Amino acid sequence: MKNYSNIIFIFLSTMCSAQTVVNDDFGVDDLDLWSGTTSHFMINASHQLQLNDVAAGTSYLATTFAPDEDELEWNVYVRQAFAGSGNNYGRIYLSSAQENLTQPTNGYYLQLGEAGSNDAVELFRQDGTALVSVCRAANATIAGSFTIRIKVLRDNEGLWKVMIDYSGGTEFTEVASGIDVTYTVGGWMGMVCVYTAGNANKFFYDDVYAGPLRPDLPPPDVAETNDVVINEFFADPSPPVGLPEQEFVEVYNRSSKTFDLHGWKIGDATSLVSMPSLVIHPDEYVVITSLPSLNNSGDVIRIVDEDGAVIDSINYSLSWYQDDS
Repeated sequence: MKNYSNIIFIFLSTMCSAQTVVNDDFGVDDLDLWSGTTSHFMINASHQLQLNDVAAGTSYLATTFAPDEDELEWNVYVRQAFAGSGNNYGRIYLSSAQENLTQPTNGYYLQLGEAGSNDAVELFRQDGTALVSVCRAANATIAGSFTIRIKVLRDNEGLWKVMIDYSGGTEFTEVASGIDVTYTVGGWMGMVCVYTAGNANKFFYDDVYAGPLRPDLPPPDVAETNDVVINEFFADPSPPVGLPEQEFVEVYNRSSKTFDLHGWKIGDATSLVSMPSLVIHPDEYVVITSLPSLNNSGDVIRIVDEDGAVIDSINYSLSWYQDDS
């Protein structure tokens, strides 16, 4: 019998009045942790937060953040599928004195996108409506569309370090640093999106963390063929018979290694989609429902890692079915 206690279910605790840690991978389909213009956002099939507006505008999400430690870390995956401009940019508020991040406030934020062609990640201090640059990465490093992961560190002496993996992974390089001790932490953090109509659904976020410094993790294990396998699948859910009317694939880590599934893909013979951005430990199962449509009569299901290597695949046909109906 399977040890279902090891199946990964991602969940969030309900929001409290003063969170000391924010940790959201958008694994559940709600935004209960967040306030703001929540109707303008969705959790997409890849379990990423995505802007989902239909017209030009400014949208934001905020959540409480009142840490009780001096040395802090912020970490977030960001994709902006457009070239930034004065009318199309994002902001990651690390700290804000008020919930409405679109209004004058005191705090700190990262700017992602700007007018011209020198777009770079830049850390600003905001004093009401006045802005002061704390530090800035190299010019033109995010001048086009981009997928990055950002880690920001602040120590108890006000030294800020901005670290980025420009591929969206976790191999961070320090790109900027500066000292500013004007504010501690203001009580809120979140995201702001400013966009024209054509970019009203092109902002993506994932793996939002804010809280105490986390220890650096050892490099992830490298997967070999059949370390993670396709354990079960359901290609023909209609009509439903004791199961939800939903295609799914269950994968199982049969190895003694731990794998970060960020960058892995799953799909059929012709198309692949991203797997959930999570860690799968030995003897754990993950059920995936966001898939290319599987052919009822037969198809290939395959898993590939971040380098495109096939980790497992199966080729099923009608002969696999035990019920001719």
